[in-house]
Amino acid sequence: MLIQDAQTMLSIQRTHVDELRARAAADRLSRSVPRRAGRRWPRLWPRRRPAGGPGRSAAALS
Repeated sequence: MLIQDAQTMLSIQRTHVDELRARAAADRLSRSVPRRAGRRWPRLWPRRRPAGGPGRSAAALS
């Protein structure tokens, strides 16, 4: 019975150590990869022109 308890405890400890090592490796990897600057989304539609923009007279708007 004591042997089984000791084996169970060792198995739990090894699993925990493996998880800690995997987390440390992921942290190292994330620090080694440079962060990208903010994503610039492409403009899906052109910017709207103001009502009195070029080619339009103020009389046509009234």
